Amino acid sequence: MDLYDFLKLILSGSLLTSIFARQTNQINMQKLFAETVSKSRMEWITSFRNEIGIIVAAIRMRNYVLERNCCNLENGKGTCSDCEECQKKYYTEIVPRALEAVSTLRTRLNMNITRNGNEYNGILDDILSRIDFYEKKKNDVSGEDLISITRKILEPEWGRVKDEARGVYKH
Repeated sequence: MDLYDFLKLILSGSLLTSIFARQTNQINMQKLFAETVSKSRMEWITSFRNEIGIIVAAIRMRNYVLERNCCNLENGKGTCSDCEECQKKYYTEIVPRALEAVSTLRTRLNMNITRNGNEYNGILDDILSRIDFYEKKKNDVSGEDLISITRKILEPEWGRVKDEARGVYKH
């Protein structure tokens, strides 16, 4: 092997090493990006579910408080003879947290409903804007309404997280 062949071998080896290193870096960066996006998506899903849970619990509590069944909330029986303490807790603790949860969710909704996967966001925004924690009305929003629409919103998000966990990255 002469010097010329030796230099060609070294250059081709360096070139191949450089190409493989670049591809490895690209793959690692894509994987890191997907993991970061997946982690952020999971945090968003968890937060979303927690906020919905607070709102659903407040709606259910509202119904008990207004019907004066709040002291027997655990066993669902009887009526309350003195609901002042329950009402005080509901209006001073539960309602403010539920209103905060409503505001948080409404600000996080992507209202570009033309984008695939966002078609239920407008419906949820409308439902959230109609919730009244101070009185129960005919045709009022129920906890089941919220849970139903939430499942429709979160189902595609869960699908994306599962795809990302399997290494399938959709842009």
